[in-house]
Amino acid sequence: MKVYGFGDSNKPSIMLFPGTCCYWKTNFGHVLEGLQQHFYSMIVSYSGFDETENTTFISELDEVEKIEAYIKEHLNGKLFAAYGCSLGGSVVSLLVSRQNIHIDHAMRNQFCTDLYTKVGEQIQVPGTTIHVFYALKMGEKYRKRYLKYFADPDICEYNLQHEELLLDAERWTQEVVRACGKSVR
Repeated sequence: MKVYGFGDSNKPSIMLFPGTCCYWKTNFGHVLEGLQQHFYSMIVSYSGFDETENTTFISELDEVEKIEAYIKEHLNGKLFAAYGCSLGGSVVSLLVSRQNIHIDHAMRNQFCTDLYTKVGEQIQVPGTTIHVFYALKMGEKYRKRYLKYFADPDICEYNLQHEELLLDAERWTQEVVRACGKSVR
């Protein structure tokens, strides 16, 4: 597992978590320029998915433990925001629910847990706001899932398909910034 950092480290930090089997540049490379105007932007490259490593992906929990260690060592155990795309939402959910680090804003892009990652139900951590970018075209069953897994999530609805919002870098960045309560320049 590697973490790549971009921009001014004095700005609030956001860590991005790619979806299933996604290479970090493919998932988030196009949003970095806009995101760096507001955040110190970090992207996780999971074990087994980085061109510079000869490692193997073991499990989400194994990656979460490595990410927690990184955040504790390099960021004093705190993140301003975390954004998980698809399966990356399971990783962010595990980070939040384990409460080994502090995250102010946890965001999921059309989050859906896979069938084997147990993230708990009614997750609520004091001081952390859960934002869900919900693609309405995925169906109502996903809203039910969000309400099952998270206590009082901020569900941001978009009349889009799974991950479609992320394709529009400018709009996606504005929505992330809005969710975090920062003014968009």
